[in-house]
Amino acid sequence: MGLEKLKNRLLDLNFLRKTLGYNFFAKKYSYGLRLKILSQPKSGRVLVLAPHPDDEVLGCGGTIIKHVQAKDPIKIIFLADNKENFMARRKEAKNSLNILGVKDYNFLGFSDGRLVAGRKEIKDISSIILSFKPDIIYAPYFLDSHPDHQATAEILLQAIKKIKFNGAIWSYEIWTPTFANRIIRIDNVFGQKVRAIKAYKSQLQDRGYLRAIKGLNSYRAGMFKVGKKAEAFFVTRAELYPKFFKNNK
Repeated sequence: MGLEKLKNRLLDLNFLRKTLGYNFFAKKYSYGLRLKILSQPKSGRVLVLAPHPDDEVLGCGGTIIKHVQAKDPIKIIFLADNKENFMARRKEAKNSLNILGVKDYNFLGFSDGRLVAGRKEIKDISSIILSFKPDIIYAPYFLDSHPDHQATAEILLQAIKKIKFNGAIWSYEIWTPTFANRIIRIDNVFGQKVRAIKAYKSQLQDRGYLRAIKGLNSYRAGMFKVGKKAEAFFVTRAELYPKFFKNNK
């Protein structure tokens, strides 16, 4: 087996899990991806990409609060709007962000349910990254089952390839649990996260998001023995993100 082929196989998450076993993978995996359990995320300039209003708080609301408490500069970008009720959703988003403590945000207005990694989408996200200069970008897990969540990850992929972003990518989970190599304990801010979720009244009428996220955060805490509530992420350096994306799609 050639060196390049071997390298690609080692970057294949499923191959490593099957060959080496979960515990070895979680504790010993190279390329800086070892499992870390944290009470506080790494500080820096933070950009959060949310496919829709509510994804930011469902996926990483507790971690966002911790960044705000640490006075980290943080900007949230909402990519898509539902044409039927976009004004109501935006109002809910503003109320939720007020609870989270986030002041810097923007709505790009792409079509909900039809989000794609098109030229304008990639250009807009590239421009935001270049102007805001984040150290950390939060985005949906690239294997998430929702098409708009997948599209957001694809847009980010193309943007960082275009502008050569060299920070860290933190992939958060919503519809599909991620392979986790970072666990953030959020016990002390979970009540605030719940209040921020409840600001999305229209979404809670549509689906049982609150119960689902409570269960997911409880599961992550219980499995990793980190209190009562935790958020999970798959974290990688930007230079490796395209390799994981390619090898696991």
